[in-house]
Amino acid sequence: LGGLLNVEALEQACNDLRARHEALRTSFTQDADGEPQQRVNPQQFQPLACLELDEGASRQRAQALTCQAFDLLAEPALRLELHRLDTRQHRLVIVLHHILADGWSIGLIIEDLATAYAARCQGQAAQWPALTVQY
Repeated sequence: LGGLLNVEALEQACNDLRARHEALRTSFTQDADGEPQQRVNPQQFQPLACLELDEGASRQRAQALTCQAFDLLAEPALRLELHRLDTRQHRLVIVLHHILADGWSIGLIIEDLATAYAARCQGQAAQWPALTVQY
């Protein structure tokens, strides 16, 4: 992300995204028979992890985050982390388990995040049309 970044607005936008898309709030458990169950959790504010890293350390950290296996019974299937490379350069690392998104839906997620960020930079919440389906 090049240019000045409003980190507070980005954090709010990430939470707006979770509120909009149930899949980003879904956790997985097992019932008494060991059968998998999914549960859509209520929206709760999640702070955005922010680290100050140089380019090389950021790339290594992003690679480590993408290679770290998800324990779907113990953690969300979405990881977000912001790396501040300098005052005008940031990297937003978005790691989604494939159970949540595919190549098509990730584009929708990025588009919604950009919309939410633009709105939050103006001090407003994003105004989206209602979703006809949850993926």
